[in-house]
Amino acid sequence: MGAITFILSFLTLLLILQEAKTQQCDLTYPGTSYNVNENTAEDTIVVQGSSFTGGVYPAYEARIVSVSPGPADLFYVKPDTGELYIGSEPLDYEESPMHTVIIECWDTTDPATKDSVTVTVNVVNANDPPVFTNLPGTGSVNEDAGSSASVFQVNVQDQDTSNTITYAILNQNPGGTLKFTIDSSGLVKVISANSLQADPPSAVTLYTLLIRASDGSTFISDVLTINVLGTFDESPSFARSSYTGSVDEDGTAITWINPPAVEPKDDFNDADAGDSYTYSISGKYMGKTSNIQRSIQLPVFIRSTNTLVRPTFLPTYSIQIMNGPD
Repeated sequence: MGAITFILSFLTLLLILQEAKTQQCDLTYPGTSYNVNENTAEDTIVVQGSSFTGGVYPAYEARIVSVSPGPADLFYVKPDTGELYIGSEPLDYEESPMHTVIIECWDTTDPATKDSVTVTVNVVNANDPPVFTNLPGTGSVNEDAGSSASVFQVNVQDQDTSNTITYAILNQNPGGTLKFTIDSSGLVKVISANSLQADPPSAVTLYTLLIRASDGSTFISDVLTINVLGTFDESPSFARSSYTGSVDEDGTAITWINPPAVEPKDDFNDADAGDSYTYSISGKYMGKTSNIQRSIQLPVFIRSTNTLVRPTFLPTYSIQIMNGPD
């Protein structure tokens, strides 16, 4: 009888000790569902007031069993208190509006002794500012571009897919009349035909635009550089409509006698810098009379090798042929 009583007492003691151990691993929180604003920074506490009913760390510690949807390090828990924190990255409502986290307390000396709690973290949606994906950037346009000619497509990414993005050009450098506009899709276009000039003396070959994009709540701005390209479309032109020179009948060189004394080939203008030129002369003089001067009108053509446009007017040579003894 005494042996049976001893055995019963021993078993009762084991049950009491086991119950004490289980209670020591009891993990509690003030609630089971918590709200966290989207984009809240890492290491921000999500759940406070967690506790063990007993036990001393490190013999008893808390740990995360699972995070759904993950990644697993999206949250972390303090092992000595069970407090839950945001982990590896800010929460993103667009990726997942809710996460389920299972946390357990366990006895490090007896892994079978543990308790678990399920916590729901609700991500509260916040406005995400838009982001340029190709600014700062560079575009180009020909100087002879027509009205509404496309120059550059501005691209913006916004995680809030319900937002409507609007665009504006805040500044143009050089200033003056605005040369470009941007439409509702972000396409930068030329406003007016023939408004750009890449040729001297009024050449502007580089424009800098400050572009703004807004989602209605926040806005961003960045720089677009536009290069204006010359098209070699300007006609060369002589400085005057006629040139006068003289040459002996047996000579080979013409002496230009009109002021200034300059050869026609060196006396023309072309706004298209860098052109190269070819020359031709047409007309003929027939007949010969002694001891008199004859005047001949020779139309002179000049053209750029980079364009098919002819001059707006054609000067003439008035060459005096001087009769000599023969």
